[in-house]
Amino acid sequence: MPFGTKTQDYDWRMSIKTGDIIDACDTSNAWYNATVLDVSTQEMEEGHKFKQALIGYRVYNDHGDKFDADGRKFFGWSSQYDEWLSVTNPRIRP
Repeated sequence: MPFGTKTQDYDWRMSIKTGDIIDACDTSNAWYNATVLDVSTQEMEEGHKFKQALIGYRVYNDHGDKFDADGRKFFGWSSQYDEWLSVTNPRIRP
């Protein structure tokens, strides 16, 4: 694709917000349901912003089999495995 073009899911990626449930690929190349725990936008250079999301490889559920530090139940992995990823990273999907 020509330089400066956008992916077909660019609008979705730019609309990612805290609390969204997405699919995320961990560093071992395994895909999981994940929760967006936080979002940060930083300005890199004039007019160019870099948006990233804190990904938790877990989904909160009242029937979860684990508890987080706040006492909420979830299925998945603990906060030890949370990581910041650019919203344009191919390791995240709707």
